[in-house]
Amino acid sequence: MKKVLKIWLVIAMMLSIGYQSIFSSYATQTEKIKSLQVVDHQLKLIFVDSTMSSDDFTFAIGEKDSTEPTTYDTLANQYVENEKNYTLYMKASDGTVETYDFDTIAPKPQITKEFALENDIYTKATIHVEAEDAISFKVMKDSNIVAEFDKSTFEVTDPKVNKIIAVDQFGNQTSIDINLSAIHTTKDVLEMTMSPTTGYSKSVKASIKEVKDCVYGFALKENVKDIHFDSTREFEITVNGTYVFAIKNTKTDIVTKVEENITNIDREEPIVGVATLSSTPSIDNENINKLGYAPFHENVLQVKVPITDSISGIDAANTKLILKKNDKIVKTYDMFSMEKGQFIFHIDVKDELVSMYLSTQDNLGNLVKEEKLKYQINSKVMTSPILLDTNVPTITNEQINVDVKTIDKKDWIRKNATLTYSVSDIVEKTTCSGIQSIQTKVNGVEKTVDVKTDKKVENQTISIQTDNYKANNDGSFEITIIVVDNAGNETTFTRNIYLDIIAPAFASKPYVIEDGKITLYASDNVDDSSELLYSNDGVNFQTSHQSSLQIMKLIHL
Repeated sequence: MKKVLKIWLVIAMMLSIGYQSIFSSYATQTEKIKSLQVVDHQLKLIFVDSTMSSDDFTFAIGEKDSTEPTTYDTLANQYVENEKNYTLYMKASDGTVETYDFDTIAPKPQITKEFALENDIYTKATIHVEAEDAISFKVMKDSNIVAEFDKSTFEVTDPKVNKIIAVDQFGNQTSIDINLSAIHTTKDVLEMTMSPTTGYSKSVKASIKEVKDCVYGFALKENVKDIHFDSTREFEITVNGTYVFAIKNTKTDIVTKVEENITNIDREEPIVGVATLSSTPSIDNENINKLGYAPFHENVLQVKVPITDSISGIDAANTKLILKKNDKIVKTYDMFSMEKGQFIFHIDVKDELVSMYLSTQDNLGNLVKEEKLKYQINSKVMTSPILLDTNVPTITNEQINVDVKTIDKKDWIRKNATLTYSVSDIVEKTTCSGIQSIQTKVNGVEKTVDVKTDKKVENQTISIQTDNYKANNDGSFEITIIVVDNAGNETTFTRNIYLDIIAPAFASKPYVIEDGKITLYASDNVDDSSELLYSNDGVNFQTSHQSSLQIMKLIHL
């Protein structure tokens, strides 16, 4: 689409050799001169009475407001200079003098230029010249005539035209300088190079090829109105985006632009997301906070870490998961595998309290170094240390406060007792997670032992009293103890003990004597195992045991 940009330029000049009509003023009572003209520094008169001529008079010229000259001569011998005010003295043959005031100050001609803008360049200028009495115009390039026009409005396409000459009917000329350098026969071409053009870089260098009469600049597209132009032609771009590079012609103020979309700059560090773990601790987040770490009972814990870099990508070979204890590296892991943008690591440091750190970089070396890894448990994000606790709790040191007799591999007590046990989650030279819960079952009746939850419990003594429970029909108590540590490791202990508080009973006929032998009969309804104490002399007892509901013992007299 054609655009028109108007530039109005008023140029003042003086007629060096020109034609000029002067309207005179007079001081006498008679008006004889109709007009006065200055041609080549000499005067030409036009009289009101056409029968009159300058030969009928003699003349003298003086500067205005000066005294009357004493010497008169023909009009042809009168000479005037430019840019002055004069008085003409005209003396008739009878000695009468008439005066006329005039000046040789040339009127100020005007030139109007209107440039036509096509495809971002000025292709031509329409020139309009106002010069009094001009009948033609010469378009000059230095001393050479480029074109001639008989109208005061004309078009010029040559930017080297530098002068317009106005010509009157007598051939007198008035010249005026003009600047048409804004006209371009060719458009300013913006050529540039960028490096690098492939791959990724921390910056892109752009260079604009030098263009005559131009200054240079660039800006993000959204800030294009703020482009600053100067002589600098080389730029360093450090942020991706769409940029406008421009040159501005200092003579025409025309701006030529090109857009470049830069997407291969990578100065940003990779983004490390929140990791997910292959297991969840058996304790809630509140107790994790109390412990100060997250315990797991796995031998291997899988850690999935989302790491993204949308530009140059992640350098997998330099992506490491680091375990530290007291700021010292315990073990460093390479990526085990990758799944949908998540880096998978397998942690296998057991029974040590460690913190997880991640070190990664993108393919340009933008580094995230040993950042403490965030992970999620039960919808909560944390950075607490972790513990792979493979040690199970122990139940030891059984103590019973009454005598225990073992008969046929069964443990018997003859009155209610208190059983005491030591529960521990301590393993030398390792870190254990501590006791989370203790539960007892006596003949199916469950009871939970109170474990302090405000601190880590590593050992505890528990007691079971048989008189709080009902024995089975055979007098037995089946005792089960279940201990779980904070990592979820579980230990189960089972113990059977039998209670017999009823004395054996002799039969209605407790003994039989036959053939010199005595047979004793006694029974115990609690168990089918009984002991029989007997004596031949009433002092020294012997024990006999038989697995029978009735015990028979043959005693030789």
